[in-house]
Amino acid sequence: EQQASHPEYARLWEKTAQEEHNHEQQFIMAKRLACSVKTDATKLSQPSIELVKKLTALKGRLTEIPLSPYESLRLAIDLEEKLYAFHMDQMNIFPDESTNRLFKSMMNNDEEHVEALKTAFASLP
Repeated sequence: EQQASHPEYARLWEKTAQEEHNHEQQFIMAKRLACSVKTDATKLSQPSIELVKKLTALKGRLTEIPLSPYESLRLAIDLEEKLYAFHMDQMNIFPDESTNRLFKSMMNNDEEHVEALKTAFASLP
């Protein structure tokens, strides 16, 4: 919504939102699988309470403060890069390696939207 006056960025954010929704669905599926098969709980990385608090606070601030295309792209790229490693750690919990590879493959598809954000950032005036 903040980028509505810039159609090229509005389309990028809409596409990114859809990809994030798909990403969320992957995690829901992973959670269901993890609950239905024996997983190694010692391999589960848990986000710190502090990280969750920071992300929640950031989300609240972002709805109050309009960001320029530069600021919004830079923030999105930074968040994606920082959370990617954590997400990948979450996908190595299944007893069979083929399921772990499946989820890693799905996560790697997520890199495409990060590249789209970087391309848009690089083309900013």
